[in-house]
Formats: sequence, structure tokens, C-alpha cells
Amino acid sequence: MIPFLPPAEPAKNVILMIADGCGYNSYAAGAMADGRLGEEIFDGPGWVTRAMSTYPLRLEKAPGLTGRQDPNLVYDPAKAWDKTTGYKWLTDTPTDSGASATVYATGEKTYRHAISWSDLDRPLTNVHDRYTAAGKAVGVVTSVEWSDATPAAMIAHNRNRDHRGEIAREMVERSKAAVIFGAGHPWYDGDGKRRPALGDAGWVGERDYFTTPMDTWNGVRLIETKADFEALAKGRLDMKGCRRIVGTVQADAGLQIGRATRDWNGDGKTDGADNKVAPLYGDPFLTTVPDLGTMATGALNVLSKNPKGFFLMVEGGAVDHANHFNWPARSVEEAIAFFRTVETVSGWIERHGGWRRNLLVVTTDHECGFVLGPNSEEVPFDPIVDLGKGKVPGLRQNSGGHTNALVPVYARGAGVEALEGFATKTDPVRGPYLDNTDLAKLLGIGGI
Repeated sequence: MIPFLPPAEPAKNVILMIADGCGYNSYAAGAMADGRLGEEIFDGPGWVTRAMSTYPLRLEKAPGLTGRQDPNLVYDPAKAWDKTTGYKWLTDTPTDSGASATVYATGEKTYRHAISWSDLDRPLTNVHDRYTAAGKAVGVVTSVEWSDATPAAMIAHNRNRDHRGEIAREMVERSKAAVIFGAGHPWYDGDGKRRPALGDAGWVGERDYFTTPMDTWNGVRLIETKADFEALAKGRLDMKGCRRIVGTVQADAGLQIGRATRDWNGDGKTDGADNKVAPLYGDPFLTTVPDLGTMATGALNVLSKNPKGFFLMVEGGAVDHANHFNWPARSVEEAIAFFRTVETVSGWIERHGGWRRNLLVVTTDHECGFVLGPNSEEVPFDPIVDLGKGKVPGLRQNSGGHTNALVPVYARGAGVEALEGFATKTDPVRGPYLDNTDLAKLLGIGGI
């Protein structure tokens, strides 16, 4: 285990915000379409920005029982920016959300698909374990399924992220997490429509307290309606004597990523191919689900009742989904929605103790989609093109998977000065960079 460093002035509360799959160019694409390139909230005064490597211990999806780092996976600027072989190296050596989130949660690198589980085949002490042992509250909020890899690694322990039911049951039934919010509702499809019969209940652990909706279960408050999330955000929800709350929005894959599209490509049918050419905000948003900012505010209202403080992870998870599918408009939409949530959380911090009592880290777990400029198939590392506010930038998604590219980190608040000290290596394009194990140290500085 990589040691967590003792804080000089620890934050009472630590908030980690992850835009899953959102590398440098996805962040830039969102800011361009938002009309705020270089002017998003995390570009402002008080924020520290660095690049970060995200490589895994091993590419395999099971414990190797060695704990040894595969040296070919370690980020190497010469390999990454090579104009003849760089694309191949970056796409051949990536992490996944399980391994990367495990680093943030535990400080230890591991194999792909692990959920706070070591290469030596044993569970790792994660932020849930560490913070609750210190008497603090822990919560996770995501725009995708709440038992998916990133939120799962903060709370659960499992050899494989694909064991969704086991993970969901641990999160609800055996953890002390005070807040668990996200999607994955088995009674609703991606467009928020009620199914005629129960769908896949794996994301919610195949438990009757989700498949047969009820208000409470074993001291856990259960919510699903937009009205309940909004009431919680306003401090008006009846918790019915419960100290923990699990909220599953009335949608399947995510808040907006699975909503219906139309025949944008003119082939006479409506399917995922239309999302490859759809314009920004071309398809109406679902009106039956809360936005991520509302969910985060509700979580903060619950967690802040703990006088000792809390850890909260907020994930904009669907940038990754959109980049996997090569849906540029939806990727940009999800990035902008995440930016708005960062603003919401920052506003909460300023009203609740300020930046001396809170630490906010904004980052991603890995790059996805290998997003480059429109001519990047012929021109190595072609830059994306700003086409103005409200427009999807000129770009090309060169992969349907993850890459080993560096990703950005933005941080503000108590202990943030340590981020600069961790960035001891230099990339010719991104500048000073740290590793994701260093970011885990920063979370330790800010938390316990």
C-alpha cells in the first residue's frame, strides 16, 4: 500500500469529482462547445492544475499473484507522442475504471477489472473503510449505474467489476456508506420509460427492495423519483428516521446518455448510428430524472450532517459511454453537464466553510475514445478545432476504447499545495505530471 501522508491542515471534507473517460481533448471539446475554453470554473484563480498518468499494474483481468508492475505499461512520453507508433502504444496499454478507481480509493495499482482488490488476490482498504473508521461519512453519486466500477471501488471489494450483483449487495447491505446515488433502475429503460416487465436488476443487486419499490429497507431510505431528489437537495425530504440513503433514478444506463434519438443520418431507421452525427442538444432531455448537480447537492446535505466530516465521490460517468460508442455530441453534452456540477459543488463549498475546510479534486480515471482533431487519421495528434459555442468541435474519436494518455487534474482547497510537489516528471506536451497513486496521497492529505 502506498502510504497516505499526514496532513498539515487537513480538510474536514474531501470531494473527488471524476469525469469518466474525459481526457484532455474531451475536456477541451466540452469547454469549446460551452463557449468557455480556458474559462471554466476549474481554470480560475485558486485552482492548481497538473497532468497525471493512469496506467494499471497489469492488463490482465484477474489477480496475477505477483504484485509486480508490468514495465511496458508505465507512461513514457517518448512512446506516447511517437508519430509512427504512438497511437498503437497508447491504445494497447490502457487502464480501466476498476483499476483506476481502485488507485484513488486505496493508493495501490492493480489489474484491470479489480474493485479495491489487489493483484495478490486480497481486498484492499479503501476510502470507505478508512473514512468510516475515522467516524466520517462516505457517499458516492454518479450519472450512470451506482454499482458500476468507479463508485463501486470507493465502497466495495471484489475481484471483478462484472460481479455487479455482489458489488451492489455489498454497497447497500454491508457497507456504512451514507449516500449511494445513480442509475440502473430495472423498471425503466434508457429513455426513462416504464418497462412492461422487470428488466436487468443486476445493477441493483437483484433485491426485492429495488424490484418492488419501497420507501425504506433495514434502516436505509430508498428514493427514485425526481421529486424526491429535488426535495433532498432543498433539505425537505423526510428521511423516515434513516441515516443512510440509496437513490436509483428512473432510468437504466444513465441520466441522459440513453435517451431516444432520431434519424439524424437519414438511413430510414433510428439507432446508435444516429448519435454519431447528431448535433449538440439535438435530442430532448429526459424530464423525469434529476440532474447530477441536484443529486450532488442532496448528497452534500446528508453527508454534511456528520460533525467529523465526509468523503464524497461525484462521477460524470457517461462521457466514457459516449466516447466508447463514438458519439461526439453526447460526449460533449455530458462534459458540460459535469462542468455545471463542478460549479454547483464549488458553490456549496463556499457556503459551507470555504476552501480552507474543504478539498475539491476534479479529474478523470482515464482517457476514452482517443479524441483528436478531424484529420488525426492522417496527421498525427491533429488538434481539435473550436467551431464556436453550441457546436460540437471538429474532432475524431479514433478508438472505441481507453488509452494510456495523460489526463488533467484540477484541485482547490486544503492541502492542494502538495499537488505541485507530486508532479516530478515532465511531458513535452502536457508539462509536469504526477501519477494517480500520487493523487491518492493528496486525498489522504485532505481527508484523515
